[in-house]
Amino acid sequence: MLAAGVVAIVLSPVLGFELRLSKPTYYLIVIAGVTWAVLRYTVIGRRLYAVGANAEAARLSGINVNRYKIGAFVLNGLGSGFVGILFAAKLLAINPTGLQGTELTVLAAAILGGTSLFGGLGSVLKSVVGALILFTLDNGFNVLNLGANYQGVIVGTVVVVAAAIYTVAGRQRQVKRVRESSKPPSVPVRQEALR
Repeated sequence: MLAAGVVAIVLSPVLGFELRLSKPTYYLIVIAGVTWAVLRYTVIGRRLYAVGANAEAARLSGINVNRYKIGAFVLNGLGSGFVGILFAAKLLAINPTGLQGTELTVLAAAILGGTSLFGGLGSVLKSVVGALILFTLDNGFNVLNLGANYQGVIVGTVVVVAAAIYTVAGRQRQVKRVRESSKPPSVPVRQEALR
């Protein structure tokens, strides 16, 4: 499905249709791409994951935990401010309560993308896919004329179910690792020794 979409975008001039995206979509693509590259290929990204996974172990390994935590919150604030500016530009007005209630949707998108509630795990691209799924659902709810109360219940249920699935899967992985590490190493037996 993703490959078909990429092929359609690449071949759009040849096929004779024009692909129009809004400026915020381009901003999303650029910011998500840069963030993904930083988290995936740089020391800063590895250290951020380490601080999220186990702050005490990161501190003992020489990482300035407070600097990385404050940096993450500052970048989060900058991103929120940028979204606020885009929202104000769209409405041509400033509404202090304009995006109120979106927090749950953003949290649900991150959890659907595999971000751990306990830190140390997550992917920018998967979180973007989770956001696209949730905003598609939101658009579908509006098309179906579903009430706002029901939308909140459904999004909340999605968050709880996704968090439960990832928590159970994470515990099963930990149990599996502990069992594998407690097994004695198997010594290969040569066929000649048996004869």
